[in-house]
Amino acid sequence: MTALTPTLSALPAYQSEALAGIFESVTFSATALPDMAVMANPADGFAPTRLASGTEVLWVSNPDELGASLASRIAPVWNNGLGMALYRNREENCMGSIFIHGAMKAPWSAHGTDAWHSLGGIMAFSGVSFGDAIEMVVGKGYAMTPKWRFIDRSLAAVGHPTLTDLGGGKAIVVHGPTDEDKEHGVVMSAEVADALGIYISGPDQNMDDAWCGKYAARAPRNFVGSSMAEGKYRGIKPSQHTARAVFRGIEVVCEELIGGRPPIFFEGYGGVGRVMVARAIEENFPISGLSDIVVSPLLGVQRSLPSLPLFLNAAGTEAN
Repeated sequence: MTALTPTLSALPAYQSEALAGIFESVTFSATALPDMAVMANPADGFAPTRLASGTEVLWVSNPDELGASLASRIAPVWNNGLGMALYRNREENCMGSIFIHGAMKAPWSAHGTDAWHSLGGIMAFSGVSFGDAIEMVVGKGYAMTPKWRFIDRSLAAVGHPTLTDLGGGKAIVVHGPTDEDKEHGVVMSAEVADALGIYISGPDQNMDDAWCGKYAARAPRNFVGSSMAEGKYRGIKPSQHTARAVFRGIEVVCEELIGGRPPIFFEGYGGVGRVMVARAIEENFPISGLSDIVVSPLLGVQRSLPSLPLFLNAAGTEAN
């Protein structure tokens, strides 16, 4: 972890030479993606595919396929992951990735009672490098698997009749500087998720209700947390409720176990972290610092809270 010094300049992921090299090294032999939710073994992936929209989609079965430099960064958190859908649209200034760390058969699925699913939100950024984008989506996708297992243990402990039966996953889109570019990226990601079936998305960084609605309208059976989603997946963005519950847990620990309010160091300033930091300030909790893996949200905090120690949680950088 390094102190915030936002001086590094890198090409955005969709302009990355490394990304271009990966796509230009394959032959696109298919024009439609399989429904991985109903495959016998989703780890088998799919052939390089170019959709009618011009979006190109690859299946990455292990980190080495992304090149030695990037593989060394993400191998520890790939952690036996099922695989990754990597996609781009050269005409629309955007690229994206869906990392599926794990998948389970979910009897409640809209795709059928024997369908595989992985769930985690989608992040959207402008200007993030290819290496940083992949490191984010893999790290956060991996973290979703133990999250679902802990949730299922808690549900079972209180006698809830159903469990989540979900594996962990995450998605990211990196787009050009305009809202039109972002819309291209969000719709492209939804197109891929809708076709693959296995991945269910939800709100994450830089995806407010309007953007989530655009995604859910294109992939209504593969998004939770939007009024535009289909049937049982329809709902509201859960980040505020999650943040309030977690913060209440912190309050209880401080009151009943610690007997005071020690300084809190917040790691992450996304949909949940942002609400928790605001709540801590409202409740006069001391904050010792804040870190994130992306520079842009920290710069906003720096402007509004100049005395708060900020850190960029970066394992490294790359030229592309």
